[in-house]
Amino acid sequence: MNTNDTNDEFLNFHSEFARESLLMNLKNWINGMEENGTSDYRVIAIQKRFYEDVRSSRNDNTYWCTEDAEKEKRRNNKRPTLDHYNNPRLVCRLIMNDHNHILHDKELFKEIFLDCRKVIGVTPAQNNMVKYTVNTDINSIKSSYNDFGCWIYYNPIERKSSTRDKFPLKFIDILT
Repeated sequence: MNTNDTNDEFLNFHSEFARESLLMNLKNWINGMEENGTSDYRVIAIQKRFYEDVRSSRNDNTYWCTEDAEKEKRRNNKRPTLDHYNNPRLVCRLIMNDHNHILHDKELFKEIFLDCRKVIGVTPAQNNMVKYTVNTDINSIKSSYNDFGCWIYYNPIERKSSTRDKFPLKFIDILT
């Protein structure tokens, strides 16, 4: 990234690039969805592309992690696995299947795109429990995050910390 670019320009570019890519591939998505609701290579490729668009725009660390991830960090000096709790592939699937009107609203799409960049810290095992598959259901993901137990917040810049018994963050509205 050019040092003259602002963070806003950078994020606007990535958001708009992702939105245009999804718009351009709407017909491919529809053709890639099979009658029984399963998806073919086109749908999988479009979801992967959206995930890569989110990833390449850099993660937005929420500074929340599970208690287990924090313990593992202290015990083994191992950083938590960063997890996009608003799963980009699932968000893509929901937009393309049920909410493609969002693709025509640049500001709403950008808001959703920015939320997809937010990450939390989990253990590798916890990350596997919420990993995206074509059968991923948002309710099972939400349940898993709550089942992970205590959540710890620590912002090293502000030196603030707190804990919560349940998952502390809000999911994107289309995921609820």
